[in-house]
Amino acid sequence: MKCPKCQQEMEKKTFEGIEVDRCYHCGGLFLDKGELQDIDNKNIGPLVDIAAKSQKAEAMDKVPAYCFRCSNPMIALKGAGDITFDWCDQCEGLFFDRGELAAFDLFDYGNG
Repeated sequence: MKCPKCQQEMEKKTFEGIEVDRCYHCGGLFLDKGELQDIDNKNIGPLVDIAAKSQKAEAMDKVPAYCFRCSNPMIALKGAGDITFDWCDQCEGLFFDRGELAAFDLFDYGNG
């Protein structure tokens, strides 16, 4: 699968049984429907994400995301902690730029 932001090939990485797509070029993460809740349930967001946001990650915030799985532009949304992430309204996949998942307030996900 190609990265929704930089179009480089993403690699599959498994964390405690949860397989995510990671872009090692820009540091972004693509999560399939339900994986964010699974990550929250296991409290492993900071483990899954590469590191804190960087200047490159902040610049990627301005790049529109495109779901290569559905051939569909993704919709930018603001979540808990004012973290901006991208959502595909067809497959319901989520894309987080580097550092966004670690900063996302997962404790409030699905509870608010």
